[in-house]
Amino acid sequence: MEHIIQQIMEGTWASPSSGEPVTIPIQAIAIDSGLMNHAPDMLAMLELGKRLLIVCDATTNEILAHQLVKDTCDNWLVEQCVLPANVRPDQSAVNTVLEQARGVDTIIAVGSGTMNDICKYASHLLDKPYLVFGTAPSMNGYASANASIIEDGFHHSLPAHLPTAIILDTDILAAAPKRLIRSGIGDSLCRTTAQVDWMLSHWLLGTDYNPVPFELLEPYEFILFEHAQALMAGDKEAMKHLAHLLVLSGIGMTLAKGSYPASQGEHMIAHTMDMVFGERLPHSFHGEQIALSTLTMSLLQENCLSMYPVIKPTHERIARYNDRFGEGDETWFASLKIKAIDTAKAKELNDKISDGWDQFAEMIEPLIVPYGDIKHVLEDIGAPQVPEDLGWDPEDYHRGVQLASLTRDRFTFLDLV
Repeated sequence: MEHIIQQIMEGTWASPSSGEPVTIPIQAIAIDSGLMNHAPDMLAMLELGKRLLIVCDATTNEILAHQLVKDTCDNWLVEQCVLPANVRPDQSAVNTVLEQARGVDTIIAVGSGTMNDICKYASHLLDKPYLVFGTAPSMNGYASANASIIEDGFHHSLPAHLPTAIILDTDILAAAPKRLIRSGIGDSLCRTTAQVDWMLSHWLLGTDYNPVPFELLEPYEFILFEHAQALMAGDKEAMKHLAHLLVLSGIGMTLAKGSYPASQGEHMIAHTMDMVFGERLPHSFHGEQIALSTLTMSLLQENCLSMYPVIKPTHERIARYNDRFGEGDETWFASLKIKAIDTAKAKELNDKISDGWDQFAEMIEPLIVPYGDIKHVLEDIGAPQVPEDLGWDPEDYHRGVQLASLTRDRFTFLDLV
């Protein structure tokens, strides 16, 4: 099981469903204990050039980056960019890295979600390679080719590129703050709701669907349900499994040419909360938000699968939103119009639901992790289960769920309610 990533790197892992080999253009992925004791040797095996820029924030500088600078300065010309603690992945932070990185050969990110996104996007704009030393198992974007960057106050998934290398020392990951570990677990639990949403769109609308990302994750998902408490306790072997799961999730997104296998209705809810209520929401980590929204989507999906949903034409849905929340800005409806359904199409889809919903529910049943099982894991790790756990107003959250289908052109179970 632990050799899946190695086999992908060697081109010897094949999809069980298609038999086709899977490859990814990353030079090295290292996940193990004690890796930082050999950082210079690992870097020497990569094609990095002579001038390196090590980018961190004040926190990850203390955890790892300051030692990495000392370990590499004898063999490379090393510059360091230390961003403020709690820096946001916005254009200002990207510009800071861009200015300092213009004369270097390779950018090295030291951190997790924010540092990875900033460096990934900056290096993409400069057409320079970057690699990442992860400091927390808090997200699944280490091996994805997109960066989440804040523009005009909102998170946008922007094209970027893959890292040259991903280095995850499980000693460091296991010592990360518990909220960051909890966030990584929360971000991983949404596999089930994301896959079911994607399958709905595939079955009902004929959109493309790729099973390979989920085949990659299947051997590792047990860690979330059987060893969640061990992860929170800093168990290094359990952490190694979680790190594999997070990296493979990113690889799956790259293979799918988008975030489809890891971001559907549950992420749309979280992003809507950020877009509509962001200024008044207390700080919380992305994975904590996804823990809550995954639980919401799981319950919504179970409820929809137990009945025969009715799809409304797009113009009726817009009218309903306007009645509930007032006249909406046209930008809210841009994504909804891309997946617009007229009266004739709605009838066609409702006929398909009427004739085949039971068969669809039976087909996806093996993919579903029951709501109760997800709730049990969240209880075990102390993750958010209701809006109040994040300091969110329940009425605001209900509104966010109702509005979420407007925020992207993906068709999910949110479009059935």
